[in-house]
Amino acid sequence: MKAKLGIAPIAWWNDDLEELSDDVSLEECLRQASEAGFTGMETGRRFPMDASVLGPILKAHEMSVCGGWFSGQLLDGDMETEKQRIATQMALFKAVDAPCIVYGECARTIQGDRSKPLATKLRLSEDEIKKLNTIQKLAKHVLSHALGDEVEDKSSKPMTLAEAVDQMKAAAANIKKTMTAETRFEVSAVVIANSNEVISLAQFIKRTHGKTY
Repeated sequence: MKAKLGIAPIAWWNDDLEELSDDVSLEECLRQASEAGFTGMETGRRFPMDASVLGPILKAHEMSVCGGWFSGQLLDGDMETEKQRIATQMALFKAVDAPCIVYGECARTIQGDRSKPLATKLRLSEDEIKKLNTIQKLAKHVLSHALGDEVEDKSSKPMTLAEAVDQMKAAAANIKKTMTAETRFEVSAVVIANSNEVISLAQFIKRTHGKTY
């Protein structure tokens, strides 16, 4: 099996403190990464969010988008606003066949504010932690756009124990098949969806039949 190696542009420039290494262009970043043997690059602030613009740049350096960071603001907003914020990046990633989005909650973070000591970093209340638990809904929303439909809630469908176990085995087999055909270092949306299917079915079995596998 041949591994594909990807890297993040933070090795060339900083997205929090933009004045650091601000003289390095996207093209130079991709050129050096390709020369070093990398075939994938995460997105950063210098990446065009239009696939028709980004595509030729990537092709010129024989690179692909292997993922990319998204700075979430769910804590200070709501789910619908967050869906709208991530829509542009989702459209780009789907167009260039990027395997994943790295979602990080960044509301009220201080890493880009030199006036704030680290001791003033945010400490979440119980209610705020509960709010962040809704991030699972956003993950399902992203998967639905990548694959066409979401992982179902198994508790709403009548299913025997044997049926649930069979479905779980099938999802696990799909994961194994995909990871063998591709590379262990690239987690595709298909693998994520099948993994969520296994988790959902395992929870269903434990909840309704009192057993785990």
